[in-house]
Amino acid sequence: MRSGYISSFFIPILLSLLLMAGGCAHVESVRKVQDFPKQPEDSMKSSTVLEDKGDISAAVEELKIALTLDPDNLKAKEQLGRLVEKRNKLAGEHYQAGMALKQSDLQGAKREFLMALRIRSDYQDAMLELKNLQLESSEATLQVRAKREAASAVRANERSQASYEEAADETTFERAVSLFEDGDYATAIHEFQKAKSHSPNDSEIQRYLNLCWYDLGIALSRKKEYRKALEAFSKVKKGFENVDDYLKKSRSGLKQQAEELYKLGLKFFREQKLQDAISRWNAVLEIEPDHLKSKEYIEKAKKLQKALKNQK
Repeated sequence: MRSGYISSFFIPILLSLLLMAGGCAHVESVRKVQDFPKQPEDSMKSSTVLEDKGDISAAVEELKIALTLDPDNLKAKEQLGRLVEKRNKLAGEHYQAGMALKQSDLQGAKREFLMALRIRSDYQDAMLELKNLQLESSEATLQVRAKREAASAVRANERSQASYEEAADETTFERAVSLFEDGDYATAIHEFQKAKSHSPNDSEIQRYLNLCWYDLGIALSRKKEYRKALEAFSKVKKGFENVDDYLKKSRSGLKQQAEELYKLGLKFFREQKLQDAISRWNAVLEIEPDHLKSKEYIEKAKKLQKALKNQK
């Protein structure tokens, strides 16, 4: 009985001492972990930050959250109306740019319509133009394939084994283009790299590789898979499109994930879910190997685990 009493008295004190040792620098972080539920003002502030970063769509969504929490918030309604107008205008600019490129640059037009849809997902005109371009692109691919097959047939009668290898390279390129247009960027990259191994100086293959890595990075970034997105964007030629901006956003997103994992570790630590806390801090170290506070808290958690075990 006395041993049980000492344990129940000793464990909270030991836990408090370890948390105090972390220093006052984390008091604010701990408080933020406890700030539940989210308030309308938080979403409005997040919306302002996102707008400053140029992510208008995400800023609009934050204001919708604020109005869900507080439907009568006039300031949020005004700000939402302004941002929706700004979003629609920006999406419209990309749509008009796509229309201007339709006759001269099929891929450029497609990227503009896709950007319009990324900004405003319900943009019916952009969606319709994108579908039409897809059909035109498919027809163009068939025409290119027919011409190449005809040329390959002629060369096959004139040349030996070398002509067969060249025909195989052309087939690989065509398959890669088809995969890219279907949005299967990872497989398309593999096929384009195969084609490049036989034609290392082919500028068209390199252009498609840049497009594949770029669009793959954007897709991963939207899923908040920032580590993989960084890997994809790093393969894109420097200065291509606005890849530098996406690199910065991905690094910022990865750093924010590390901070959220660190705070979650603190929450588990306070709840004596020590292994869960250690797991979150190890995840932080995978992102930021030099994160000193995570290292310190891992040692503290392990010591507390040992102390708790000895009390049993």
